[in-house]
Amino acid sequence: MVRIRPHARCTCPLLVLLAVSCTGKLGMPRTSDGDDAADDNPPEGGDDDGGQGGGGGSARCQPTVDMPRVPVGRLTNAQYVASVKALTGISPSPSLHLAAEAGVHGFETHTAAQTPSFGVVEAFQGYAAAVAARVNPATIAPCLESSMAGCEEPSLRAFLTRAFRRPPSSPELERYVRFHREAQARHGAADAARMVVEAVLQSPQFLYKLELGGGGSDGSAVARLTGFELATRLAFFLTGGPPDEVLLARAGEGALDDLGEVRQQAMRLLHSPPGREAVASFHERWLHLGAVRDITKDDGKHPGFAAARPDLARS
Repeated sequence: MVRIRPHARCTCPLLVLLAVSCTGKLGMPRTSDGDDAADDNPPEGGDDDGGQGGGGGSARCQPTVDMPRVPVGRLTNAQYVASVKALTGISPSPSLHLAAEAGVHGFETHTAAQTPSFGVVEAFQGYAAAVAARVNPATIAPCLESSMAGCEEPSLRAFLTRAFRRPPSSPELERYVRFHREAQARHGAADAARMVVEAVLQSPQFLYKLELGGGGSDGSAVARLTGFELATRLAFFLTGGPPDEVLLARAGEGALDDLGEVRQQAMRLLHSPPGREAVASFHERWLHLGAVRDITKDDGKHPGFAAARPDLARS
């Protein structure tokens, strides 16, 4: 696990703050004159005490904050289904099954509830195979079924960028190009393209929200999120699905280094239909509103409650 230095300041709106946290020189003690001390040895552990910003736009989070370690989170079933649909166009159906998942205080995103098991791995494998059998590769990676010279690599790069929510590294791209060519030689173009789709839908880069940071050269244990990692965190937190083309493009341009752009993209996501659904789902889980469906009352004392209960649960 790595420790993350996210982008935003403590003056962000609550939802954006939860998604991207604070910035500044974290884990650094203050000197007697108020300046930040060097962070050659940032402290380990500690509470995530973000402090309170003062008045005005220049307020920053207190620099003595020590950020907690960020565990690697796996996509929840709902996030996986949304990601598969965004990538392949395949919607969930009764023939597509995933393993039942547990939650912590109503939230499946808690990593404590994401311990992998044979059943979980087998379910993802089965889902990926079923989707690959139904997908038309020509609609998502056209050149995978083509023998046109020079077409395969750009097509795979574009497909992997959408799947991994970031551009693939050179070794990653080379691995999938080699896998596709070997599969094509043995099984033909159509099956090879579907095998690539099936492999990608089970890859760690697709299944997990990996946050490795920008690889700072100062030797610090704290790493700054890359633009693509921030885009992924924003999208899954605010919409329950992967970053769209606009957000990925802004990340690739480096625009998410600007706090104003982060706020603008966050508000765009929140006002989208998936964003509104995600906010409603968050409050339903947070306040345990689903329990309303199980409430019973004495019909003699509370006439009409049973008939009104479905509407209460929906509202």
